[in-house]
Amino acid sequence: MTLFLCRDKICYWKDGEKMKIKGAIFDVDGTLLDSMFTWRHRGELYLESLGITPREGLHLDVRRLGFIKSADMIKEEYNSPLSPDEIRDEMMKVVDNYYKTNPQVKKGTIEFLEELRKNGVKMCVATATDRHMVEPGLINAGIRHYFDEIFTCGGLRTNKTKPFIFEKAMDALGTSKEDTVIFEDALYAVKTAKKAGFFVTGIFDEQEPEQEEFRSLCDVFVHDLRDSLKILL
Repeated sequence: MTLFLCRDKICYWKDGEKMKIKGAIFDVDGTLLDSMFTWRHRGELYLESLGITPREGLHLDVRRLGFIKSADMIKEEYNSPLSPDEIRDEMMKVVDNYYKTNPQVKKGTIEFLEELRKNGVKMCVATATDRHMVEPGLINAGIRHYFDEIFTCGGLRTNKTKPFIFEKAMDALGTSKEDTVIFEDALYAVKTAKKAGFFVTGIFDEQEPEQEEFRSLCDVFVHDLRDSLKILL
């Protein structure tokens, strides 16, 4: 493992061998867009939109209970007049509004995508977020034009515990596992990609709680996408 300093942060490169990239498959939330806070804290953000101060640690219970049961918890705990289904809809509106009004690219993203484009690297998106949210987010963030295709788990009726979405994206790019890199910020997706034989560049996102295991599985780990250029081009 080769450790190197990237913009005042320690990153690593697992085997030290440079890879000539021809295809790139990007996750969106936490990888391209700095959107994971909105997803993880959607319960608190929803309550704050009503003028209600959420209790500390609510987002941890929302994550533990999952999308369905967390709405039941919020209804009971905050005596909401809305039904659980309506609460779920309102929480998703908070997330949807992020993509429509204020999507922020992660630091270095545009410069990195531009370098890949200049070097003829084909790019597409593989995301668990529904297309009706993620595509406006990419457009409003000014980066949609870099990607030939957008593949979503919902559209393919799959999830990232299976490699199907990555393989489908690679087929669309016309590349192979030997020259394709997957860019991800979530441990479970990295596990799937590595098990399927892909080269993975991990992007730091503070919303991923299992950072040590995440970093150990990635071929390259960086805090800023630009720092992987020396390895991939």
